[in-house]
Amino acid sequence: MITSNIESFRSMRLPRAFLQSRCINSRVEGGGILVEVLVTLLLFTSTSAYLLNSKIRTLVLWETILETQINQTAVNNSSRTAYINDDVDQQWSDIAVFGTPSLLSTPP
Repeated sequence: MITSNIESFRSMRLPRAFLQSRCINSRVEGGGILVEVLVTLLLFTSTSAYLLNSKIRTLVLWETILETQINQTAVNNSSRTAYINDDVDQQWSDIAVFGTPSLLSTPP
């Protein structure tokens, strides 16, 4: 019974108009799929480019912030060093001229 169904299916011929319409429909469907794939690739590529551009800009911004921080720290350190160092050259022999310190008056 199964073999007879297979033989009848093989011997069956489809009309030429049906086959041509099937080919046209398959071409249209294939073109639609191609457009969908191209749109998906365009979205993927543009998203990847945007994310890569954002990462590059973030790295440049981070590098600029670090350089600015280093420069600001150097300026702060040089100004603090200027406060510590006097312009007058002092030596211990200059202080020894005045003698040892003593109290002028004793408390009551």
